[in-house]
Amino acid sequence: MNQKVKTVKLIFHFWVLFPLVKLMQLYFTLRGLFPKKRQRTILYLESLPIENAGYQYRSYKWKQELEKLGWNVTVKTIIADKKKYDQQRFESDLIDYIILAMWKRFGQVLCAGSYHAVVVRRELLQYNDYGHLFMERLLKAVNPNLILDFDDNIAAAKGEPRTIKNAVARLLLEDGDKFLQTLKFYKKFIVGNKELERLVVDQAPQTKPGQILFIPTCVDYNQYPVKHYLPSAELKIGWIGGVGNLPYLDLLLPALVKIHPETPIRLVVISGKDYIPKLEVPFVIENLQWSLETEVNQLLGIDIGVMPLPANEMTSGKSGFKLLQYMGLGLVAIADGVGINAAIVNNGVNGFLVGQAHDWYSAFKQCIAQKDNWQAIGAAARKTVDQTYTFEANRIKYSQFLENIIE
Repeated sequence: MNQKVKTVKLIFHFWVLFPLVKLMQLYFTLRGLFPKKRQRTILYLESLPIENAGYQYRSYKWKQELEKLGWNVTVKTIIADKKKYDQQRFESDLIDYIILAMWKRFGQVLCAGSYHAVVVRRELLQYNDYGHLFMERLLKAVNPNLILDFDDNIAAAKGEPRTIKNAVARLLLEDGDKFLQTLKFYKKFIVGNKELERLVVDQAPQTKPGQILFIPTCVDYNQYPVKHYLPSAELKIGWIGGVGNLPYLDLLLPALVKIHPETPIRLVVISGKDYIPKLEVPFVIENLQWSLETEVNQLLGIDIGVMPLPANEMTSGKSGFKLLQYMGLGLVAIADGVGINAAIVNNGVNGFLVGQAHDWYSAFKQCIAQKDNWQAIGAAARKTVDQTYTFEANRIKYSQFLENIIE
């Protein structure tokens, strides 16, 4: 099916669904009555596929933790079947995904009234800036007790505010500052770092004290041993992350090329797609396919975990998740001191920070010079994570926030 036909198909589905959503919004608004809500019930409307780390660590694992405290939790997403999830297919057929997401989310929203509260993860409709929050407005009519959870500066990632010039986009009522408008729409928030909390305070003046909860993207590695460092002739430097973040690895290449003659290295990349460097490098790049089942063993096979980031508005909103993955397994980690990273790492004690000059070569040299102390640094990293960045450490705070929201 060519692109023009797909675009017409999207326009048709949107203009069938849009008035239907508005009609249902009017119905629920005029009715003013909501179904009797079951006690201590939470609905997560997740935007990411079930195999995505965001789904697992900010929705599904919180479902498990909250259920330990007596909550009844349901998680609904667009693609819940692992067998049907194919990231590359949906990237190439984005219009088909948008159509699927609109209709599926419509049905999920209509069922939201029987829950005490609804946690919307990132965006109700991912990759879809159409309709001026039409689905969000229906959700609010069905269940006004809404919480927005996000762990990235989505507005910066989209370049908002942006001007809409495309005729098709205008026909679909595309919003050039959708996420910023989303922040003005909600009153209660769960955010992944303090920078995002400041964004909410700035963009959502309707939010009252006590209605913003800072919860990092937590890890849970208590069942795994810490990394045990053994002598090796080759230094394995590892990175784990989504396909969209692979270009950040380019920031490492000059330093790695310079380090390799002094210390033989191998770059291990764990992702959904192979990393192809921009320039020829003298060391081996080992690409490993990411999966939830294999990621821990893959991470334990590396020596140093890295988190390169440019300093900009978007990266300052990141939640340091891959850094916490390394540290939670007792790995020595090196990270750019951007955003929350600078709060997580005590340089030279539980990991290493790259300064404002982004001098990765100096950071590698500093780290390698303390090779005999890596076991202790890894143990300090694990302790930091256990005390502050695990589900257990944040469980009561999270539950109490939900209790206050319901009350």
